[in-house]
Amino acid sequence: MGAQINRMKDADGHKMTDKFLVDKLTTRNPWVEDVYKQTSGYIHFSGRHIRSVMRMEDLGSGDILHGQLVIGPKDYDRQQEDFCESIRCVHHLNLILDFALKDWFIRMCRPDGHIPDATEIWGDYEQQPES
Repeated sequence: MGAQINRMKDADGHKMTDKFLVDKLTTRNPWVEDVYKQTSGYIHFSGRHIRSVMRMEDLGSGDILHGQLVIGPKDYDRQQEDFCESIRCVHHLNLILDFALKDWFIRMCRPDGHIPDATEIWGDYEQQPES
């Protein structure tokens, strides 16, 4: 079993906490911060996310409600638009994964055995203009 990410440190010695990782990713992918804020509650069971899966039904007496927790394919009252943010998130995460895999492959699979530093391949990340 691997180490907890939030206990690991990056090359500069910073603990890789959620906040640190979000801040790093946000420099190039501003949407990450909002997605993190919206989705981290699923892990921490925020009220917003608990309410998003609850379906309340009035049983007719006026003050008695019947509640049902709805998760997954039986989530019956969602509109297509409700899934757009999730789809965009997965798309962008795939783009980041694609970049990371290319970076790893370029650095680890060189036939000459040389393992270049990331800045040798991509330039100074901090100095590049926003795209």
